[in-house]
Amino acid sequence: MTPCLEIHDLLFRRPDGFSLRVPELVLEPGQRVLVAGPSGCGKSTLLLLAAGLLDAAEGRILIGGDDLVPLAPAARDALRARRIGMVFQTHHLLAGFTARENVALALLFAGVPAREHADRAGRVLSELGIERPDMRVDRQSVGQQQRIAIARALAVGPDIILADEPTASLDPSNARAAVELLQNACEEHGAALLLTSHDPTLAELLPRTIEFESLVAPAEVDA
Repeated sequence: MTPCLEIHDLLFRRPDGFSLRVPELVLEPGQRVLVAGPSGCGKSTLLLLAAGLLDAAEGRILIGGDDLVPLAPAARDALRARRIGMVFQTHHLLAGFTARENVALALLFAGVPAREHADRAGRVLSELGIERPDMRVDRQSVGQQQRIAIARALAVGPDIILADEPTASLDPSNARAAVELLQNACEEHGAALLLTSHDPTLAELLPRTIEFESLVAPAEVDA
């Protein structure tokens, strides 16, 4: 089977002098991996590159065999919308919109026909325990907002979920529950998971852990 994510000889540079080189990272379909490392080391940059939200100076980033790096911005956006789900530390939900509408927007950007939006959004929200899909997200609890963000990421049936420090603001008990929820949801939907965290205790929860310092070429990380 084609890997859902492949990174080869990746180099990224910022004007402030920060640079990041990743010789290789491969995730197979359905694989769940934690990238662990201290805050500020470049984990978030890695995920933004994997999502095609930052431009690499060199190398290849393949999602299901399709290379993001040479694509024009519009084509890269379209591929991301269809095949990559993202979960952030802050959920980036649209306040004033309902849970169903937030998920439906992800379906819209992925090119899913409009007639399918309401039912498909409602179904994935129900799977994640959202009992009031037509309530505005800013009136839902923080825990419910987290579930809505996961539903939005999964609704399009992505190859991979990229989760950037999703437990950073949670206490240990809630962090564990959140990771288990995210893993179970990915497993049920057949999506791979690449999760970053500075919390070393999460390593016991995921099948595979990669230390960030072993993933990158040390000389290339200046921050």
